[in-house]
Amino acid sequence: MNRARITLLCFVVSALAGGCSTDDAIDGPAPTGSIQVTTSTTGEDVDPDGYTLHLDGQHSRAMEVNDSEVFADVAAGSHTVELSAVEVNCSVDGNNNRTVNVQGDHTTNVGFSVTCEPLTGSLRVTMVTVGDTLDPDGYRVSVDDVHDQAVSTNGSVTFSGLREGSHTVALSGVAKNCTLTGENPRSVTVDYGQTTEESFSLTCAVALFDHIAFVSTRDGNGEVYVMGADGSNPTNLTNNAAWDIYPDWSPDGTKIIFSSDRTGNDQLYVMNADGSNLSRLTGHPANDISPRWSPDGTKILFATDRDGNYELYVMDVDGSNPTRLTDAPLVDGTPDWSPDGSKIVFYSARDYNLEVYVMNADGSDPVNLTQYQGSDTWPSWSPDGARIVFTKGLGVGFGRSDIHIMNADGSDPINISNHPEADSEPDWSPDGGRIVFKTDRDGYFDIYVMNIDGSNPVRLTNHPAADLTPVWSPMR
Repeated sequence: MNRARITLLCFVVSALAGGCSTDDAIDGPAPTGSIQVTTSTTGEDVDPDGYTLHLDGQHSRAMEVNDSEVFADVAAGSHTVELSAVEVNCSVDGNNNRTVNVQGDHTTNVGFSVTCEPLTGSLRVTMVTVGDTLDPDGYRVSVDDVHDQAVSTNGSVTFSGLREGSHTVALSGVAKNCTLTGENPRSVTVDYGQTTEESFSLTCAVALFDHIAFVSTRDGNGEVYVMGADGSNPTNLTNNAAWDIYPDWSPDGTKIIFSSDRTGNDQLYVMNADGSNLSRLTGHPANDISPRWSPDGTKILFATDRDGNYELYVMDVDGSNPTRLTDAPLVDGTPDWSPDGSKIVFYSARDYNLEVYVMNADGSDPVNLTQYQGSDTWPSWSPDGARIVFTKGLGVGFGRSDIHIMNADGSDPINISNHPEADSEPDWSPDGGRIVFKTDRDGYFDIYVMNIDGSNPVRLTNHPAADLTPVWSPMR
């Protein structure tokens, strides 16, 4: 219909109804359309609260992380759609403030793809140690009993990739002469993208692992002696006509247990560290030897031939409740506890060759750690539980033996003494820094001490008789 006809029609209508506007006849309702917005979120640590969607900075709606919302009756033309409240670990593919053009009677689709990374941060743990005798082996730091690292006495370690939130940090391997300030374990909070700092402060006193017990034949038979850790003032503690052998210290350093044949066969006895207050613990007609005190002071581990050949037993510290741990056709001997008391290392001939074994404290799951040629005997666990020192001999008929150190799983054995004579019967110092051992490198058996890398060997005894089986007093 052309404009002239419209004008004529309006004239007629105007005459009948009182007026007409050509603009009213031309203009109808403004055209509108719709905007459909979709969110698609992938990754880890997705925000459970979702996002906020804005239209033209005025109209807002909450959206879930995987959602679809429609704005209806949106005027045709240009509009702005924005996604906000996106967490810092999440990123929107492209701009999250977008311009869209709406056409009448059409739906315009807008998609927001969001990718979320794990909410992680880092934790740096620093040691601050002061005092006198610092632990040369340092400590171990664990996070949530999962992550574990070694750290020096005044060093630091960093744990990366930790989830945002609360974590438990624990320090272990602290020497007995060192005191830790504050809680252990303790809770720390890790923030996303940040490095949280935490420190442990320790003060160490003078360590009193200042004595070594050993056996000497300088009085015509084996006697238990004690001397200073520098070899000074050797003192006979047993003074008996029988053979007194295999001494070991109680964890608090106040007592010494040993084996003696003063009743006709080897039995276990305990006395004060000065030789007083002697008490007999076993009374079996067989032989009981090689006693070792448990780290918590409640048990005694020993070897006995009461079953026909030497097997390992454990009993209470008063000699009650003896329990058999091993059942092998050939000898098991010279056992030692792991520092936490959960494992026992020993030597065994069950493979028709002397090998170092480890088993659980209840005797289960024995595992051969050495499987080497020659004889592997006399194992001793490091104070931090990470390594084992032992004697490696060339085999029956050969006089040479050396001191070796290996990891607690048997890996990476290293010869640390490497001497043409017989070095044997090692024991670890309580601070983990030295090894005391027996050697005949001077023509007769004496007690020596050296660093754990074999350096700086120092002679402690100098007697033509045999000095044997040294064992260091505990740190106290």
